[in-house]
Amino acid sequence: MYREPIILVSDSEVQMLPWENLPALRNQEVYRMPSVGSIFLTLDRSSQREEQQVGPPIASFPFIDPLDAYYLLNPSGDLSNTQVEFENWFRDQKLKGNAGFAPVPKELALALTSHDLFIYFGHGSGKFPYFALNFDLLLELIYNSTTYST
Repeated sequence: MYREPIILVSDSEVQMLPWENLPALRNQEVYRMPSVGSIFLTLDRSSQREEQQVGPPIASFPFIDPLDAYYLLNPSGDLSNTQVEFENWFRDQKLKGNAGFAPVPKELALALTSHDLFIYFGHGSGKFPYFALNFDLLLELIYNSTTYST
């Protein structure tokens, strides 16, 4: 089964974890980037090279639309200051997402497959406690979704 590449942007608390070695990601194309800004810089440079290129096209870095994002803000409900700080900004940007509560797995899988960017503001790595025992199920929902977007 073909799966689209995954780009990981992790903070200093979890960057040392061997994400690529998770059973669900072992056969997956995985990239690490230090920030979302570095992704945009890479995309910008890639598009400039393509404009200057003569000859047959070469494979380029995948394009993402930063406004086609889904946010999960404070899913545990205990980061009220963080929620106050970001919730209105996300709404002003007309981004889709949840704040203050966790979506059900099927809703999250749909969100992950129908948006270019996933923004997580919560505790830990984003492997939410309610998915801890069902992480493989969540990945299965994502990869088998009929709304998969490329």
